[in-house]
Amino acid sequence: MKFLFPEVLWALFALLLPVIIHLFSFRTSRKVYFSDIRWLQLLQQQTNKRSRLRHLLVLLMRCLAVAALVFAFAQPYFPTQKQRLASAEAVSVYIDNSASMGLSSETGINLEQAKAAAVALAKSARPDDRFQLIRQENSMLEMRSMTREQFIEAVDVTQLVSTTRPLSLIASRQEEWLKVQAKPGRRIWFSDFQQGSQDFESINPDSSLTTSIIQFKPTSASNLYIDTAWLSSPIVTTGKTVRLLFRVVNSGNVARSSVRIALEINGVQKGLSTLDLEAGQSWVDTIDFTPSGNGWQKAALVLEDQSVTFDDRYYLSFEIKSAIEVLVITEQQANTYLKALLSSDDFLQPVYLSGNQLDYNRIQQFPVILLDHPKSIASGLQMALIEAVNAGATLLNFPNGDFPQAGNEFLAQLGLGGLGQAQSGKFPVRKLALQHELFQETFSRIPEQPDLPEAVKYLPFFGPNNAIQLLGLNNRDALVSTHRAGDGRLLQFHVPLDPAWSNLQQHALFVPLVFRSILLSGGIRPLAYRLGKPTPISLRLQLPAQEVFELISDKNRYIPELRRQQGTVSLQLDELQQAGWYALKSSKSDTIYAWLAVNADKVESELIFMNDAALEQESQRLGTRYFSFTHAELTPQLIQQDQSNPLWKWFLAAVLIFLLAEILLLKFWK
Repeated sequence: MKFLFPEVLWALFALLLPVIIHLFSFRTSRKVYFSDIRWLQLLQQQTNKRSRLRHLLVLLMRCLAVAALVFAFAQPYFPTQKQRLASAEAVSVYIDNSASMGLSSETGINLEQAKAAAVALAKSARPDDRFQLIRQENSMLEMRSMTREQFIEAVDVTQLVSTTRPLSLIASRQEEWLKVQAKPGRRIWFSDFQQGSQDFESINPDSSLTTSIIQFKPTSASNLYIDTAWLSSPIVTTGKTVRLLFRVVNSGNVARSSVRIALEINGVQKGLSTLDLEAGQSWVDTIDFTPSGNGWQKAALVLEDQSVTFDDRYYLSFEIKSAIEVLVITEQQANTYLKALLSSDDFLQPVYLSGNQLDYNRIQQFPVILLDHPKSIASGLQMALIEAVNAGATLLNFPNGDFPQAGNEFLAQLGLGGLGQAQSGKFPVRKLALQHELFQETFSRIPEQPDLPEAVKYLPFFGPNNAIQLLGLNNRDALVSTHRAGDGRLLQFHVPLDPAWSNLQQHALFVPLVFRSILLSGGIRPLAYRLGKPTPISLRLQLPAQEVFELISDKNRYIPELRRQQGTVSLQLDELQQAGWYALKSSKSDTIYAWLAVNADKVESELIFMNDAALEQESQRLGTRYFSFTHAELTPQLIQQDQSNPLWKWFLAAVLIFLLAEILLLKFWK
């Protein structure tokens, strides 16, 4: 005979209680005076013997009742002949420790219930059984084989994480481990089975594996969360009001009113919004704030949601730059109009270099490059410019009127075509790309007959028709066009900055067009990232070579997979397990190169769970067994699926029999 819960047998010490009660009887005696007791002596001897026997039998019945009750709770069973002859077993256990498993059911937190069931399962196993524990976090340690004691220790330290992995990946990792075990194997899944991360259709049935599916359903399924956030303008400068837009989702089936959402920047509240949301509704709201200081800013949107709290904080980060360097590749002397524009604002820091002064390796350090009317472009410079643009730089090309085709070879290598022969005539601008980001925040209102630039000569563009005309002429050619190249942008001017060609350099549109092109250089970096995404993120950063870089938060530090390529840095975030702010730092210095805001996968915020019918259907397709438990009977039923001849019911019947025998002894044995 074996026991599912042998530790319950310690309760047999309770047998001492009835013994103590019988040894120390607290019943008081009363004196009765008789004139002659000679006739009572024989009766007293006979009564004492019967009473002592009666008391011993009552004591025996009580001890047997207590012992039977303890054995019933210890869950005794007789293993079958097959089980007695079976060899050790390999058991792969998946415990879903994603954020949603931190919700509670009727009997407690779901993750704690799953851990308790896994520990009980291990304690009932054979000493030579081997275990695998696989969780949501991606770790090579999950492929190791553990003893029963090691498994219990690993389960005890399991905590909630912000990452999620699809069930198909979990199943494949279990299959890999079970294949290398020279033992019969089975796998068990403990999860709440949210619909968003359960890709049962990608799991192929395997008749060689015994699989048990155990679902934990939370009692609360109403949640508010922030889906995404963005700035109305990618340019953030000190002292200038910025509008933050964000989308809030009510994924529950209950309407919510007066929901407060606060914006915190560096730990200080900067704005507040209140909104109402119907069930299943999403809403875009705004908070205006005025940033202060320079450098990286750690921000967060914090909403009040008492029912579910793991996603109440949405982390953000952005950088306020005090200045931006602009590389101007010029001939002997810089263009007068360009020089005047670049010197008009202290935020711009121009660096003027001629072609023979350039260190090509330094070009990628500049987010903005201006080609100031070049007469020719050397092949080495062409390659350096192509790498910089593909890596995310913004290039403004001002052609030379005397050498209009000087940059055509360079443009062709970018896959953008080239400039043709000059066209003369009268060419007023008739088209203005007002919806383009370069013109946003430029006009407060548009007059009915605006004053627009005019050209008397221009250089038409030929090649792939993938350009966006920022300023279009009356003959449908462009005065200024923009092109995407790799991760960067080319802003192509079709006239030199010369009054003999056009009045563009003297027009009011010229300054905001060039200025915003510089400010928007390097692209728009997201305010936040999501955990669990296999695609690496790309940052335009210059990091020292031959150094190891870390992502460091308040509680964790990781060494991410990092790749440098053409002035950008590619980071893999799949090792991160917790949401929060992470500083990108070198292990050799305290310099912070960037702050990354990382949030939990929003799949966890959608509290929609598979129902019993859907899980039962998938279980039948996979040839598995499905259990749905929300009470303390989970562990016995789970373990007993592989046991035979359970005896606890017989022991409960024995308890009743012994108690009945005690009652009969006390009532009829006088």
